[in-house]
Amino acid sequence: MSSDPRIKNLPGYIEEQFVTNNDGNFLPHDKLNDIVSREEVMSNLKDAKVSNPEDLVDFVLKDAKQLFLILVMMENLSLLGGLQQDEIKDASLPIGFDKECYGYSLEELEPLGKPRFSIFKDWSRNERRLFDTYQWNFAIPMFNGSQFRFHFHRSRILPFLNSEAKKPVSSGFFWRSVTDRDSPSAYSSIGSGQ
Repeated sequence: MSSDPRIKNLPGYIEEQFVTNNDGNFLPHDKLNDIVSREEVMSNLKDAKVSNPEDLVDFVLKDAKQLFLILVMMENLSLLGGLQQDEIKDASLPIGFDKECYGYSLEELEPLGKPRFSIFKDWSRNERRLFDTYQWNFAIPMFNGSQFRFHFHRSRILPFLNSEAKKPVSSGFFWRSVTDRDSPSAYSSIGSGQ
């Protein structure tokens, strides 16, 4: 599947890179650049016999590393061109589906006025289900120092690493607060002035 000797079976290699916490398995952001290189993308697109792979490589490297890995896990890279045509990017993740099988970004808080992605209407029910299953392993939020409050979909896996023993930091009659370690790759440019 790949020309890189360390990645002979890319879906298996990706699963080996997953980190597990109480929410599920996720790929830390720092692993994206390790896995998704120009050579790896080109090799996999050619192996999948995707037409015009050269046109898709720049799209993947600039805007769609997570989408590429989702499709690798689905073992269906032929869907990548349709995602590009519908202007779906990593920033669109996570994606939900309405009754008519249109996709829409769950990142938006207000459902009205959201762009609807029509490409998913052309997909089979199984392809939409696989996409929905795998996207949560890759659509991991990035934190920066400028935002304090966040709103996440209930299925979103947060990049926290399990602690050995969760001891309450503080507690009250109706609540208990515990700590977890977070994945260092979940932070972008904190303290770097960017």
